[in-house]
Amino acid sequence: MPVIDLGRVVGGGGGNVTVNGVSPDKNGNITLKPEDVGALSASGTAADSKKLGGKDASEYATKEDLENIDVPGGGETGSVAWDNVTDKPDYIVAQGTSGVWGYRKWNSGLAECWFNVTHKIDSFETVWGSLYESDEYFPTYAFPFTIYVLKSEAICPTMQGLGIITAQRNRANWQASPPLIFMRPMKTTSGGTAYVGYYMIGTWKE
Repeated sequence: MPVIDLGRVVGGGGGNVTVNGVSPDKNGNITLKPEDVGALSASGTAADSKKLGGKDASEYATKEDLENIDVPGGGETGSVAWDNVTDKPDYIVAQGTSGVWGYRKWNSGLAECWFNVTHKIDSFETVWGSLYESDEYFPTYAFPFTIYVLKSEAICPTMQGLGIITAQRNRANWQASPPLIFMRPMKTTSGGTAYVGYYMIGTWKE
């Protein structure tokens, strides 16, 4: 009697595969009797190929056809044609810390870097227009990896008991956080500790 080897049939609708009402055995094979496939010769050759489901045998997918199906989203019925998928969601390929920095690298090439550090300020006594500068610059910190395009930066300074703002001064190195000076609208001979949060978005791919 002819045997149809369906191979592994997985996923999909969850129903049993049958041929003319015959279900597969535990090994996934369906054994057909002559009455299941129509008139057969003694050698097992189908005399009428259209008896199998009423269609010509060439219209049915083979085991090899099933195994080579590209299935978006994956699964054991085939491979994922990922290169052909459009609108892929971005995802993180690396993240961690380096020195003062925290960072994330995205598969698209986007990069995020940030830090939160403290800085001691002794006084605000140097006149700059109608403002008073702090006694020294806030230090720069080299990025944890090469940034090819610096898209955006955000700086948030705070100081307990004193209102302060920052300004970038004479920036020459674009592979590091900017040099900052702290300022107040009033001369202040006493200082304290400034807390500086910095965040930037750029690209780590050329």
